[in-house]
Amino acid sequence: MGRPKGAKNKPKGTIMGRPKGSKVSPVNVRRPAWSEHDTTILEDKTCTSCGKIQKPKEYYNTMSTLFKNDGLTSICKTCIGLIFDEYVRKYDSYKKAMYYTCRKVDLPFSIACYAGANSHSNTSGWKMWQSYMKQLNSFRESNNYGICFDDSDDLIDDNRISEGLLSDMDIDASIEDFEVTIELINKWAHLPKRDILFLEKEYSDWCTRVDLESKSIELIVKEICYQQLMIKGKKERGQPVASELKTLQELMGNGALKPIQESSMQSTGNETFGTLIKKWENEKPIPKPDEDFRDVNNIGKYIKTWFSGHLCKMMGIVNDSSEDYEKELLKYTVNMKCADNSVVEDMDE
Repeated sequence: MGRPKGAKNKPKGTIMGRPKGSKVSPVNVRRPAWSEHDTTILEDKTCTSCGKIQKPKEYYNTMSTLFKNDGLTSICKTCIGLIFDEYVRKYDSYKKAMYYTCRKVDLPFSIACYAGANSHSNTSGWKMWQSYMKQLNSFRESNNYGICFDDSDDLIDDNRISEGLLSDMDIDASIEDFEVTIELINKWAHLPKRDILFLEKEYSDWCTRVDLESKSIELIVKEICYQQLMIKGKKERGQPVASELKTLQELMGNGALKPIQESSMQSTGNETFGTLIKKWENEKPIPKPDEDFRDVNNIGKYIKTWFSGHLCKMMGIVNDSSEDYEKELLKYTVNMKCADNSVVEDMDE
């Protein structure tokens, strides 16, 4: 058998194939992106909690600098589960137990990651800590969960903030103190109390920033609040919000509430002078002066009495101006009858 036509000679010393039974060199194995280490070539290690020597696959991957030697946690998966169960018995809360477990193992605690793990645990039947570790290692870089516990989110007590709302929301009044009235139900429909509280606070915030001068703008702002509630809920559950954000941008565009639209209106100065005067009168009207400073030099009284009052007298109109005119005129009027009697009395004397 000859060499196929067109085939090139192999360099001298090159082996044509891999010998039977040989293994691929560990150097050529592709290493995962999350770590500089490859668990396929690591040796067995001892768990610092139980003391057992176990395979590298029995440990979770980590990017913490405390374990940069091999890129694995120092505590095995089984012991991490035992630590989590211990914190659950202590705090009676999965969220707190996951927070303190991450602190002990130097893993980042993310509220969004916890929400996604909670959803995954409910649907898959996995334990909470197992679902959290899966979420953390699967979406660590894409969702920016962090590297170690120093990058963790703050743990917010569920008594201070209702579940389903993001931790960065500033709630002045607790859920228990918030009263859902008939007006709020008619405004926002029959929703949970925590959702109505969030909608009402967002709507009030919009009212302080936007002039709701028409019914259409008011309806758009309400729909924006609904959309914000949906976005926050999906983010808490670790679900994508691309379509909701697109809808939110469209609503803001319809109401001319986008930042670029607002800045454009302010820069062009398309409001007329009459519109500005109306706006100033509605927002910051000129207050009435105090009584002591209302007419200091009596110019107003002078015009009312001697101009308006005299004109009303000529037209036969009886009002305050004409009466003031009569009173002022009496000061400069001479009664001839009284004057004649005083002259006679003077002559008799």
